[in-house]
Amino acid sequence: MSLTMQDLDAIEKVVGEQIEERTKNLPTRDEFFNKLKIQPAI
Repeated sequence: MSLTMQDLDAIEKVVGEQIEERTKNLPTRDEFFNKLKIQPAI
């Protein structure tokens, strides 16, 4: 069984949605570092 680009696009979309769903309650990187009162390494 081989995957087509359409298959890969569908997989990427599902994985992206799952990641977004699981991380939507997490603070952004800047919010996180502001709460810790430290400067992120750039």
